[in-house]
Amino acid sequence: MTEWNRGPYTLEGRGPTVGVDMQAEQTHAHHMALVKLREQGKRDLIETGKHLYYIEKDKEYLASYGGYNSYLASPEIDLGWSQAYKYRRVYELYCVELGVHPSALYPVGITKLDKMKKVVDKNDVYEWITKAELSVPDLDKEIASAESDNEAMIRKYAARMGFKELFSLLTNMLTELNKKKAPTQ
Repeated sequence: MTEWNRGPYTLEGRGPTVGVDMQAEQTHAHHMALVKLREQGKRDLIETGKHLYYIEKDKEYLASYGGYNSYLASPEIDLGWSQAYKYRRVYELYCVELGVHPSALYPVGITKLDKMKKVVDKNDVYEWITKAELSVPDLDKEIASAESDNEAMIRKYAARMGFKELFSLLTNMLTELNKKKAPTQ
């Protein structure tokens, strides 16, 4: 049972307790409702990515909207491109490419899955899903540690990038290399 302490009273999930402030009970009820909504929201975003993945593949269907971006901007969808891309890409990477069942991703959520995309592969996907139980700062440390092997990180990250992202990364890398090779004056 969930236990929540606040001030001189305690809620232990057993109904009203003698001396418990009604405001504390209401606040706890709001907290529990929010937890439930967040859990449902994580599931809904994974499912949104799934549907976006299959809709984006159907070019004829999208033509009736004037293309994918117009479809996303339609009143009934109303999603920004970058948000839709993140949802679709997370579904595509984890479920399509790595073969993870969507239900295994529900507890993790889009934000952590998106962060982990740089380091996860078929051999360690479930290890990373388990690591996602960490707090965001601790997960960031794990990701940074995994990225320390530059060659492996570049191979994994490049495999998950779209053409524009890969082109941008390579352009930046070449610019940095040219700066190092340029004679100093």
